[in-house]
Amino acid sequence: MPITDVAQHIDQARHNAALCVALDPDTTDFVDWHITLTFYEAVHSIDAYALDRNGFVPYTDHVGRFAFVQSDLGAVYADYQLLYDLSRDARYEEHYSLFQMPVYRGIAKRLRTDELERIKQHLRALGLPIP
Repeated sequence: MPITDVAQHIDQARHNAALCVALDPDTTDFVDWHITLTFYEAVHSIDAYALDRNGFVPYTDHVGRFAFVQSDLGAVYADYQLLYDLSRDARYEEHYSLFQMPVYRGIAKRLRTDELERIKQHLRALGLPIP
């Protein structure tokens, strides 16, 4: 069942963030999940903003969300695209062992501190009350 409440989207983003932080990329064997959780924290934050702004989420899939991010949150479109691409690779394209390489451990950390944080800062500037 789709989430229809801004607070629930924010809560789900926090929930994803909590597990993501517990999966420290320097020590976990689950860097693929760290990347995926980072992406879904962004998804729920964006969905919370869309719902808060419109009273509903004006899309039902990733393609629609991409269109929304490009038209309404264009300043962070490239950040969202990178999160999506790497999480898709982590989920469907690559064997999990690839993400245990040091380069991906560094990328996983950077996705949270750079791309995700830019998205969250942009949403905060637009008035979304996210941590």
